[in-house]
Amino acid sequence: MSTISNFFNVGNELTSVTVTTGAGENLTANDVVMLNEEKVRKFLSDDGLVSGTASVFESATTEYTSVAMLTSTKAIVTYRDAGNSNYGTACVLDISGSSITPGTPVIFESAVTNFTSVAMLTSTKAIVTYQDAGNSNYGTACVLDISGSSITPGTPAVFESATTEYTSVAMLTSTRAIVTYMDNGNSNYGTACVLDISGSSITPGTPTVFESADTYYTSVAMLTSTKAIVTYQDHGNSDYGTACVLDISGSSITPGTPAVFESATTNSTSVAMLTSTKAIVTYRDAGNSSYGTACVLDISGSSITPGTPAVFESATTTYTSVAMLTSTKAIVTYRDIGNSNYGTGCVLSTLMPQQICGIADTTVSEDDDIAITIDGVKGGFTSLSIGYKYYVDGSGDLTTEETDNLLGIAISTTEIFLNGGDFLLKNMSA
Repeated sequence: MSTISNFFNVGNELTSVTVTTGAGENLTANDVVMLNEEKVRKFLSDDGLVSGTASVFESATTEYTSVAMLTSTKAIVTYRDAGNSNYGTACVLDISGSSITPGTPVIFESAVTNFTSVAMLTSTKAIVTYQDAGNSNYGTACVLDISGSSITPGTPAVFESATTEYTSVAMLTSTRAIVTYMDNGNSNYGTACVLDISGSSITPGTPTVFESADTYYTSVAMLTSTKAIVTYQDHGNSDYGTACVLDISGSSITPGTPAVFESATTNSTSVAMLTSTKAIVTYRDAGNSSYGTACVLDISGSSITPGTPAVFESATTTYTSVAMLTSTKAIVTYRDIGNSNYGTGCVLSTLMPQQICGIADTTVSEDDDIAITIDGVKGGFTSLSIGYKYYVDGSGDLTTEETDNLLGIAISTTEIFLNGGDFLLKNMSA
């Protein structure tokens, strides 16, 4: 891999640079590029996402996967193991860079277990919620104690004595969690409930409705000890991907105004906190070939602003679950229908706003070497307006509309004078 020390000029080209892109993303000749983590990527002025290499953690059909961070290098995943009587199962995942090493799976529920969701309470304790088919499909929770790669489950506790679907749980403190779900006992409404934890014992609070419509694929994440965010498929609004802030006081929950983050049928949503004002949601995008997709959500008070979605798996992807590792890195697990329905994991990194470093000279695939023009005259464009300043928008495309990202000035219909034209650009108008 090339590093900054490998960059050198030959004429007006930057050479010997290794290209690294997200899953399915390659560079095309004349793409505007940026330097990020000593790699070259297509320019994005807005927050973006790149994905690492997928890693199988269960070589059998896995369903209802859910993952939670324990530390920045360790996570826990829960799922229904179709290779073992559909029992509720948990497994520790050790993480090094973008590599994932699974531990030995452990059963926490010896019955058919649906809609599993797991959350960290401490670095050695987690809580899992699920629909217990062995007990009238009631909503159930269980504490999991972790030592190294070993997991010891506690005694399950019922939090909803009705058929409960799409359960999702998030930590609020080391002794308090919040669970969201579709309550079949109350018109399939989206519902939330606070869970108080003492040792391995769980005491549920009073349920609160946050969406008075059929609510599928609920997922909840903590933002602070008194604020959470829930994502779901809103059947009352064309099955769009929707998010809502939940304010918590004691065992009381007050929902904010829902916000759409995907205007298409959105399945298998999962959300995780990155910071107290930023979250990441993953989902199956039925509006884009059912690909595994991720999107950053910015939060201000009870308002939510979604970023630009990014594909992390270019195949039909179900049961996605995402967890924070750091404020700029998350891990997503899912069932990869493009690879024998195996349980699969992938690291996602957010790209913070960057500076333009040049223009790609050729079309390349990920991890290929590429020459980049960083100064002087760059040709190969079409239909430029001579004498106009050209800027780069948030998606990396050229525009004559002013942005914070000035690229150069068109000196012909096919050529732009880069960087070296700064003096001219400062002294003439478009």
